[in-house]
Amino acid sequence: MQILSGFAPDSSVVDAVAARSRGGIN
Repeated sequence: MQILSGFAPDSSVVDAVAARSRGGIN
């Protein structure tokens, strides 16, 4: 999943952002 083109953060960060985008932080 590419959120920001040209930017690749840690997997944990991607998961956190994805969770926030879904409206739920687990």
